[in-house]
Amino acid sequence: MAKSLTKKMPQRSARQSALDIARILRAAGHIAYLAGGCVRDPLLGLQPKDYDVATDAHPPQVRVLFPKAGRAPRITISER
Repeated sequence: MAKSLTKKMPQRSARQSALDIARILRAAGHIAYLAGGCVRDPLLGLQPKDYDVATDAHPPQVRVLFPKAGRAPRITISER
C-alpha cells in the first residue's frame, strides 16, 4: 500500500492546490489532468471558479495519498 505523500497543505490559491494534487498523483504513478471549467474558462477569457483534477486513481488509492480529504473541503473524492 502506498504511503501518504502529503503534508499539511498551506493556504494557497485553488489553482496551485489543484496543480499540487495533480503532481502528488503523478508522483504516485497515476495519470492526473486538470479538467472541466478550469480548462474551458480561460479559453473563453473567463476566470475559473473551481479546479477539477481527473485521475485514473481509484477512490481508495486517492484516500491513501490524501488521508485528510474527507475533512478538507478542498478535496472531494467522487466515483463519478
